[in-house]
Amino acid sequence: HRAKEKIMAERDTALSERDQMAENVKSLEEKQDMVVAQLDQANCEKANLDSRVNDLNKKINSLFYRVDSRRNLKKNGILYKKFLASTKMKDISPDNFDKSLDLTVNDQLVISADELGVEKIKKIVLFPKFHKKNNSYKVLITKNKKYALLTLDKEKFKSERVVIAVN
Repeated sequence: HRAKEKIMAERDTALSERDQMAENVKSLEEKQDMVVAQLDQANCEKANLDSRVNDLNKKINSLFYRVDSRRNLKKNGILYKKFLASTKMKDISPDNFDKSLDLTVNDQLVISADELGVEKIKKIVLFPKFHKKNNSYKVLITKNKKYALLTLDKEKFKSERVVIAVN
């Protein structure tokens, strides 16, 4: 009889241990699911931060510019000239610089007379005027005056906002 009670007690103990282990396994699986969810969230946040860093790097290494005919730039109030003074650029919103050039990839801009609605390109002027031709940039205009190649000093134009006036 004692042997039977002992066996029954051992069986009850084994069943209790089995149930406890099953609860432990379930608890560990829930913790694992929670850790996996946290890891997924962290990876998503990392991807967002990586994207943001790339965007910031692009902004830091890019030139933001607006190119148009001098006449249109004056008509739109971007450039102005007072009597007996040189032409100047107004303080304009960053939204007005509708194009960008990633200077890590390219340091040249091609300007087309046809795209700007002008017959010929006679002269290119950059505003603000502290960017000096043949120092900060070089201009090469084709013989037929239909295209101009603007070659920029990458270091001088990083994160800059420039208006390019075509005469």
